[in-house]
Amino acid sequence: MNSWFKLTVVLLATLLMSACAATNDSPNSVDYQNASPISIPTPAYPAAATHRNLHGQCDVEFDIDPQGQTQNIMVSCDHEVFVQPAREAIENWRYNPRIRNGEATWRNGVVTSFDFRTLAIELY
Repeated sequence: MNSWFKLTVVLLATLLMSACAATNDSPNSVDYQNASPISIPTPAYPAAATHRNLHGQCDVEFDIDPQGQTQNIMVSCDHEVFVQPAREAIENWRYNPRIRNGEATWRNGVVTSFDFRTLAIELY
């Protein structure tokens, strides 16, 4: 696997962990747990973007429901071609839900971003 791709996956996972950890709630008991990722697949790089050598960023905001699934996904991208892959990736993310007072609850306003880049190799 390409080392740039591995680095991108690690950076995205780190960014996600930071986004999920950022909350205004403060744990006061063992009945509290923030949402934590179980599965965070990366988006597919669209072939149309490769052919056009497009790069771009997508900012994504979503909620996590009490079953650990993503809901209310809002995607904003530099190029329209990246919207669907970003949305599909987030739709497949799964979490352990946020626990408050011993009950699974919604985690609203999770924010992350995807940086779509190709590794261009120039031959001389």
